[in-house]
Amino acid sequence: MTQDLVTAARTLADTIAVENQALATLNLQAAAKLLPLKEAATTAFNAAQKFARTTRAPIDAEALRDAAKRLDAVTEENRRLLERAIRVQNRVLGILANAARAADPTPRYGRSGAYAARPTSSWALTASA
Repeated sequence: MTQDLVTAARTLADTIAVENQALATLNLQAAAKLLPLKEAATTAFNAAQKFARTTRAPIDAEALRDAAKRLDAVTEENRRLLERAIRVQNRVLGILANAARAADPTPRYGRSGAYAARPTSSWALTASA
């Protein structure tokens, strides 16, 4: 029955590899659509692990080792790509927030009650240079 563990590990690795392809091109929408498949593959893998531990079924050690190595490799790549996607997304959100603040027509008033000009951000100066 440990072959089910090998199959579950391969399925999970395959699913993560597809997500990695989407993340590598920063196709976050495609990566997000894979979440239900990734969750299902993770659940199946966890169940197969539990079953293998409790039944002490014979193990094809080489197949299990190969599946574990591949799963380890794709999950490490997945971590790296997810961290990169988060950094890129944070940059985009920062740019949008700065643009929204720069476009805000709301008048600003200083301590004296007089209109105070909004200081220009360093990003805006860099972008206009």
